[in-house]
Amino acid sequence: MQKIIGFLLIVAAVALFSVPALSMPQGKARLSFSGESLPKVDFPHEQHKQYVNDCKECHHMGVGSGGCVDCHGGDSRARSKKSAFHDSCMGCHAEKGVSEKRDCKFCHTG
Repeated sequence: MQKIIGFLLIVAAVALFSVPALSMPQGKARLSFSGESLPKVDFPHEQHKQYVNDCKECHHMGVGSGGCVDCHGGDSRARSKKSAFHDSCMGCHAEKGVSEKRDCKFCHTG
């Protein structure tokens, strides 16, 4: 009887701790970034996730740390958001052969 109760407690604990992880938001499907001199960038997040093995490739401070602009553009110790986005996005696109490094209209479609 004690083994059954112990087993049920373990199952209940696993179920209890699994629910928050399953219900965590996965982020917006599309994000829009305002451009400084070019039109905004419409970023299809779900589409990009299929090409990335680890979220930290883009979210280098972790997914739950807030948005990029919390540091980039707001904290003088971090690169500007323009520099951070351009280096990360354009570097990855060039590396993967998606677009030329200076193909502005590839992202700035609006």
